Amino acid sequence: METVNWTDALLTGVDEIDAEHRYYFEILHRFNKARADGFDPRRLRTLLNDLLAYIEMHFRNEEAIMREVGYPAFERHIAGHARAAKAIQDTFAADPTDAQVHEFLNSFLSRWLINHIQSEDRAFGEWMERSGKSV
Repeated sequence: METVNWTDALLTGVDEIDAEHRYYFEILHRFNKARADGFDPRRLRTLLNDLLAYIEMHFRNEEAIMREVGYPAFERHIAGHARAAKAIQDTFAADPTDAQVHEFLNSFLSRWLINHIQSEDRAFGEWMERSGKSV
């Protein structure tokens, strides 16, 4: 798995969301470490379960914040989350091999996560700042 690192370029300006995003990168680093250590299949499944639970929780939290402050692009944003959640569910419902998990983490999650943060989530943070909203 390629190494992805948190940088301040990924800040959205919404502290709670930024903290949750930082934790994604911690989870991805656990996958890198587990892979370097030889990827015990049980360890892989534990990490995957943790990641999937975290993604679900983060989407719910982010959407609750957006709903609370009346974000005008809320429906579009949650549609993006729904597409990502479906891709994740479809991938893991097929009981992927270790190689498929690595490919998924590289091609979808890492890239999708970075792109989503830098575009959709940052747009939300900018809207919050412009509109004087706070959580």
